[in-house]
Amino acid sequence: MRPQKLAMEKIICGIQQMGIGVPDVQEIWKWYRKFFGVNVRVFEEAAEAPLMIDYTGGKVHSRTATMALSMDGGAGFEIWQFTSRPTAKATFEIQLGDYGLYACRIKSRDVEASYNYFKENGADIQGTLETAPNGEKSFFVKDPNGNIFNIVDGKGWFQNTGHPSRCGGPAGTLIGVSDIDKALAVYQDILEYETVVYDETGVFDDLKGLPGGDKKVRRILLTHKNARRGPFARLLGPSQIELVQALDRDDTQSIFADRFW
Repeated sequence: MRPQKLAMEKIICGIQQMGIGVPDVQEIWKWYRKFFGVNVRVFEEAAEAPLMIDYTGGKVHSRTATMALSMDGGAGFEIWQFTSRPTAKATFEIQLGDYGLYACRIKSRDVEASYNYFKENGADIQGTLETAPNGEKSFFVKDPNGNIFNIVDGKGWFQNTGHPSRCGGPAGTLIGVSDIDKALAVYQDILEYETVVYDETGVFDDLKGLPGGDKKVRRILLTHKNARRGPFARLLGPSQIELVQALDRDDTQSIFADRFW
């Protein structure tokens, strides 16, 4: 009898976590607990990070990292702080269309109620409550360190904790790319965000509150038609990725390289 070869099937369970660089983990986590309800600490660790050497200028750095999530569902936050050097912001103003992870999408049970909560509690809202091309309400907010979050209509909840912001955890991200058509091969074919929710070009009211948001862009919102499966898939929930390509700028820069090197 000849041995049979077993086919290895790729299973994408969801987005596990969004990494967020901060200068003070404990201070900013208070803000994330208040506004996002990300209040369950999975781990907290201080150590060297040799696996990140390709992203830290070829030098091993020490860091402290806290993994936190919301039991409402969604991905976790990995709140990441250098301890071997100061955590630094980008040396330029990051604008919509710069390459890399621009804004973390946060799910909400009621986007308008979330907007009112953020506004009443003094959050740094970018622009106003607007309608995205898919007809759903959304808004953008900056945390005290300048990281941008996009509050969007949430789907696939795990529990209902009753958090006053009506928010859960991350449900995707907005990513700046140089060429959307080329980028689709990664996000649709490999990561299996095969479904196009919209593909629009223009200047958009829901983006105007952002730096560079008053310029022409092409934007594609992607999602997956089938529920994710595998470990923690129900907790992580469904997610969407929005790709944005700047069309009126010739000065786009890489967010990733400047932030970590």
